Amino acid sequence: MTAPFVPIPLFPPYKHWHADSPEDFPENHNIRYRLEELDPVKLPFLSLWYCKRFLEAAAHNWPPSRARELYDLVTRVAEKMLNWSYLNGISLLDWNQSEFCNFINFLKQPPGTWCSQTRHSKFVSSPLAPFSEWKFNGKWRLFCRSIDGTNVRIQSRRDLQRSAQIVREFFAYYISTTGIRKDNCAENVPDFILDGMPANAPSLAHLPYELDWTFEQVLNNSAVVRRPEQILLYLAMARFSVIHIRHAQNLSQFFKVGDGAWYFNNGGVAAVSIELSADFCVHLEHSLILRGIDTNDSLPTVPCFPTNDGVFPYGLDSMQRHMKEFARVMADIASQSEDPKIAAAEDKFRRMTFLSIRSSSEYYSVSRRRNRI
Repeated sequence: MTAPFVPIPLFPPYKHWHADSPEDFPENHNIRYRLEELDPVKLPFLSLWYCKRFLEAAAHNWPPSRARELYDLVTRVAEKMLNWSYLNGISLLDWNQSEFCNFINFLKQPPGTWCSQTRHSKFVSSPLAPFSEWKFNGKWRLFCRSIDGTNVRIQSRRDLQRSAQIVREFFAYYISTTGIRKDNCAENVPDFILDGMPANAPSLAHLPYELDWTFEQVLNNSAVVRRPEQILLYLAMARFSVIHIRHAQNLSQFFKVGDGAWYFNNGGVAAVSIELSADFCVHLEHSLILRGIDTNDSLPTVPCFPTNDGVFPYGLDSMQRHMKEFARVMADIASQSEDPKIAAAEDKFRRMTFLSIRSSSEYYSVSRRRNRI
């Protein structure tokens, strides 16, 4: 019996991506091994190569402040295009309108085995090994979707149209580059596919009162949780900043200027610094004090979220596990609360995540239009 196709992570994390790299393609050995298992007639390597070239061409038009965000967006869609093609034994480069429509329908509600309710790192990183030797993370899934029983939440119309736009731009690039005589199969998304889709993805919303209570549990030591100083910084980053969690690598990215205002440098090649909100700074300084770090000195180049040895950072998966455990503790405390509004929100606390806090943040909804890092 043939084993089911398992999706392949095909692009490196942003900090390990090198545009126009002359290195071996693909750089990661495990990606190469998986592609070698596929039918060569369906051009798995060439399809990935054109996606890589499209990504490099698109990157020239990205504003530095949004480069990481756009890289993540484009590579997610490209990985879905390629893996869907591999699954169905067809070449991405041979898509017609029928196959484009089938792919878009697939995006609406993919199989549960391809989905995870939390976003996981694609690779098991190692500071002692080059990216070429990194292994795949078995927890990674191609889609991050809410799952109710065996049903995967349908994608929103807005997200689907954004994905379709990237597919359309890819084929426009491919047709222009090769001079091939064919129509752009992704020119339009038929109305029948969009019918009945929600305009926007429903999100878990926390009230300001609930978020205030959450912070109080950490600050008052009411919640017995692992690494409270890290949880506090994690929560503050979600609620009071526009910092992407994967961009916060080292404490030295945070710095003070002459008037005492705190700034954050995103650490990219074209570095962008933004002033941090007063609310965030209060929690940042409290977190630093808990770690025994003098807030009046330049911050050391140590991980924002270090492991017990203080040298290596927790991976995104580990921080999500800590947050899940923290959410469980919050829900248990809420269930015993004498405040009826808090007790009634027990399930919301249990499902609390970095993204649910951020999407509920009044600060973020206002600030993201001014500062994108």
